[in-house]
Amino acid sequence: KEFENCICVMKEQVRDILVTVGGADENCFLQDMISALENMDSFNFHIVVGAYNKSIKKIRAISDKHTNILVYEHCSDISRLMQNCDVAGSAGGTTIDELWAV
Repeated sequence: KEFENCICVMKEQVRDILVTVGGADENCFLQDMISALENMDSFNFHIVVGAYNKSIKKIRAISDKHTNILVYEHCSDISRLMQNCDVAGSAGGTTIDELWAV
């Protein structure tokens, strides 16, 4: 239902990037990725952290140092977040279907 009326708007320039890897992130991919993004301040990174992510404290510690790395836990309006971002990197699963809807 949340994705029924989404409107896709293509922007000329990428500024906001959504990153999500699912609920658990067993291999700590987000933590490693955020560490690699620390010096890329020309983009805003919107990081969705799943409920079972074991690295949340480390992810928060990194994001607290950078205004362009925004972390979302328990995101209740994922369709709006997806629509506000220019591109997305995602793990497979239902999220791919949701991204296609926006």
